[in-house]
Order: sequence, then structure tokens, then C-alpha cells
Amino acid sequence: MKRFLRTITRYSSPIGTGATPRELYHAVAACASPRMIISLIIALGCLQWTVCAQAGSIVVPGAYATTESNVALYRENLPPVRFQMLYEAAEFASLGGPVLITGLVGRPHAQQSSPASVSVLNFDYWLSTTNRTTSTLSPIFDDNRGADHTLVASYDPAYVFTTANIPGPGDTKEFDVVAMFSTPFRYDPAAGNLLLEVRTDGTMLESGTEFLTSGCVTGPSCPMRMVISIGSADATSGVYQDVGEIDLFLYEPVPEPASWVLTLGAVLGICTAVRSRK
Repeated sequence: MKRFLRTITRYSSPIGTGATPRELYHAVAACASPRMIISLIIALGCLQWTVCAQAGSIVVPGAYATTESNVALYRENLPPVRFQMLYEAAEFASLGGPVLITGLVGRPHAQQSSPASVSVLNFDYWLSTTNRTTSTLSPIFDDNRGADHTLVASYDPAYVFTTANIPGPGDTKEFDVVAMFSTPFRYDPAAGNLLLEVRTDGTMLESGTEFLTSGCVTGPSCPMRMVISIGSADATSGVYQDVGEIDLFLYEPVPEPASWVLTLGAVLGICTAVRSRK
């Protein structure tokens, strides 16, 4: 295995940029041993497991991860709505770089009295990276969108949100109001703030007596702001609301393998082909 790694180190640059037949031959010859091939498979498997293990979640805003706010957002029996919610990038700094956002999870407010469910009609989620801030957010929806504006989830004719209303850490409830995205969104906090856009033709309470989710008032501990239009999902502008929803973002690492990983994979394929012909 040491001989194999030394050879890969020597030839990884030429292979990655177009190796000569002689260089490729020496690289293949170095891994002709079945023991070396098996070792490489195990190493690549461990690498893949390590990357997958980095998937996780983050509460935004973090100040309310285990603390309830005094803002309860009503989600039942609403008319058509279009709104945008801005999350400042500083809330995602702990991620350390770009991620793929795969879902969004809200939590019932402490005032929620029982388990409940609500139907959301013709429901669309969009995400983008924006240069707008809580102080420069525009009442014109299109002015806030980033160039990477992406439809991440679309539920037609309806999507049913549920909550089991389970106690959580501190004085909060568990995050269990789940919306998974069919299209993961690549978000890099270094590129700007995160903008969520939601459009729906309305909501209807299906069970329970109310459906309240946790929110917070815009400020240092809640670096979020909303623009909302009630009455039309196709409105072009809305009004400011100095509130935000407390959410749990689900994410996975961005699959950006280093060049040496690609080289190892390529050589493994070549080695396997060579061995099979012997």
C-alpha cells in the first residue's frame, strides 16, 4: 500500500491533466496487487462514510435554539399568501462553508395546546442568495431575489403539516413541522444572506384547535425580516413585518471531491479492468 501511495503521489498530477501512456502504465502497475486494490476500496469507503457523516442541522436564529420567544405565528385558515423571509448569513457561520440545504423544520410554539395538522394549498418554496439585508429588504419581491433563485419544493394540490406537540429543550417544543426539499439548495454564507420565498393559495386546519409556530421579533437576537402580501399568492409587492420564524435547517455537505480523490477512483477503475483481463 505504501508503494501504491508513493506512485499515486508521483503520478497524480499528470493523470489529472492528461497522463502519457508510459506514466499511466507505471501507475497501473503499482496497484496490480489485489491486496492493494482491496485496501484502496476500504479507504475510499471510509472517506465516503466520513463525508456522509457530516450531514446535520442548524437552528436559526441560534439564540432561540432552547429558548421560546413571545411571538406565535398563526398558520391555520389563512387566505392566499406570498412572503419572503430573510435570514442573515452570520447565523450560518458555524457551518464553515457552503452546504446543500435539504429541508426546513419549524416547531410549535409553547402556546400550542395539542397535536394538530394543517393543509397548505398549492404550496411552493423558493430559496436564493441575496445581497439584501434586514435594513435594505425591498417591498418589491423581485428586487430581493438572488441570481440563484431556485424552486426547492412544490406541493400541488396540497401539503399537510403536522405537529405532535412534544416538549423540547428548555421551554420550547420539539422541531417536527417538516418540509423536505425535492431540489437541495447550495448555500454559501460567504456569498450573501439567505432568502426564503413562500407562495400558497391558503391553509386549512385539519385537526386540533390551532396551529401556532415559533417566531421572533427582528433585532440583534433575531436577525431576520419579512415582506408579506396577504390575499394573493401572485402579488408583486408586500409590506414589512419585523418578525421571523424560528427554523431548523437540514443540510448535507456539498459533494466537491478533491482532485486526488478523483485520481484514486480513476486508477482503481483502470486497475480493476487490467486485473479482469489477466
